[in-house]
Amino acid sequence: MRPYIIYILIAIMSLPLSSQKKWQHIPANHPAIHYTGRFDDSKPKEIRYDWPGTTIQFQFTGNELQLLLNGGERNYFNLFIDNTLHEVLHLPTDTIYNVSDIKGRGSHWVRL
Repeated sequence: MRPYIIYILIAIMSLPLSSQKKWQHIPANHPAIHYTGRFDDSKPKEIRYDWPGTTIQFQFTGNELQLLLNGGERNYFNLFIDNTLHEVLHLPTDTIYNVSDIKGRGSHWVRL
């Protein structure tokens, strides 16, 4: 069985006064990302898992974000923003997933 890989690359977008988008890339091993469950972090920039019941949580400020994920053909991700189910993702190949319809200003909690 091939282990599924989750690459967490979070690009948080904030709108500076100049109205140009400024993205901040956060690697998978950043201490602000909290992993619950069984994860393989032997390659720190590529966090791997192959077990149910795993959770990834982080907080960010902005109204858009990008996630780089590879879930495998059989995996689905429940994406929660501010404790509300935003959508269910099915990403069988390496995908940069854009989340751009985040409501409200300020800080947001994300859980996968």
